Amino acid sequence: MTQAGAQAASKQTEADYGTPKIDAADALWDNAPEIPVNRHLPAWGGGERESLPDNKKLYVLVTAHNAAMNKTNANPQE
Repeated sequence: MTQAGAQAASKQTEADYGTPKIDAADALWDNAPEIPVNRHLPAWGGGERESLPDNKKLYVLVTAHNAAMNKTNANPQE
């Protein structure tokens, strides 16, 4: 959310085209441009995201950097 009269800076990037395999390593991600994830992230230390659109969907792969991340929490989003 921006303050009244302020305008948020637009961020743009290029994206490769393709349909990656879901929940599997896929060579399509190897050449997808990495975009830093470094805004509005109070819960963790940042990361990168990569995007691949096809004719019907937009696929996003997110890599999070946080030394405290693990699978011990009962909530899957944490």
